[in-house]
Amino acid sequence: MAPLDLQAIPEYSEVPMEARISYWIHFALGKHRNEMDFVLHTAKLRRKHDPSTWRGWNNVMKHNVAQSGAMGALCESMGIDANESERLETYAFVHNPTICRDVFRRKQWADKPIPETERFTAEEEAKLEREYAAIMETVDPDGALRIATSPEFFDRIAMQEGETIEEKAMQMPFSDLLVYYVDALFDDGNLLPAHERIAKMEQRRPDLNADDARTARLGMRYWDAERKVSTEIQMSVFKWLKTNGIGLASPEDVPEFIRKRVGQKMMHAA
Repeated sequence: MAPLDLQAIPEYSEVPMEARISYWIHFALGKHRNEMDFVLHTAKLRRKHDPSTWRGWNNVMKHNVAQSGAMGALCESMGIDANESERLETYAFVHNPTICRDVFRRKQWADKPIPETERFTAEEEAKLEREYAAIMETVDPDGALRIATSPEFFDRIAMQEGETIEEKAMQMPFSDLLVYYVDALFDDGNLLPAHERIAKMEQRRPDLNADDARTARLGMRYWDAERKVSTEIQMSVFKWLKTNGIGLASPEDVPEFIRKRVGQKMMHAA
C-alpha cells in the first residue's frame, strides 16, 4: 500500500471561513442540538459579559466542539461501528461541563464580583448534575470515559514487575484509549501533536510531576507517562487506519491526518 499523500487532502487553513462557520453550526445544532443546549445554557459555557475581568468560556466550547468533530472524523476513517462512533463523539462534546460551576464555587467568595450569567443557584446546580447524569447514562454508564479525560486515567495503571507502562495501558478498552488520545491532541480548539500539547499542559500542571506517590507507581513522572502512552496509542491508530485502507507514511502523521480529514469534511459540507 502506498502511503497516503496528505497534500491531497485540503489544508484546514485553506478551507473558506464561511465553510468552517457553517460546518460547525450545522454540526453543533444538527444532531448535537440537545448537547449544545446543555453545554451553552445548563452548563453556562458561554462568552462572559466582561472579558476584561473574566475570560470567556468560548475556549471551552471550541475545545469540546472541535474535539467532537475530530473524534467523529477519526472513527469514520478507522471504520469504527457507527453507534460506537456516535457515543464517543457525543461524549467529547460534553466532556467537561462543570468547569464554569466549579470556578463559581472557588470564586464565589473572592473580591471580584461574579457576573449574573456565571452564577449558579442551588436549583441550577441540581439541574446541571441531573441533565449531565442523563447524558452519561447513555454514553458513559460505567464512568470509564470520564476517567479517560482526567489525570485519574493513569491511576488505573499499576504495573507488575517486568511490565512497561505502554503494555499496561494498552490492556484498557480501546474506546477509553481513543478518548484519552483525542483529548491529548487539543489545546482549547487547536489540534496539536500530542507531545506538543502535553508540553503545554506540563507547564500548567507541574504539580502532577511533583506527586511522589504517583511517580513511584508509574515508574516515571506523570507527563513522561503521558508521552509514552500517547505515542503507543498513536501507533495503534496508525495501524488501524492502515488495515482500513489508509496508509500514512508515519504514526507521527496521525494528528495532521485528523486535522485534514476534518477540513475535507468541511469542504464536502460547504
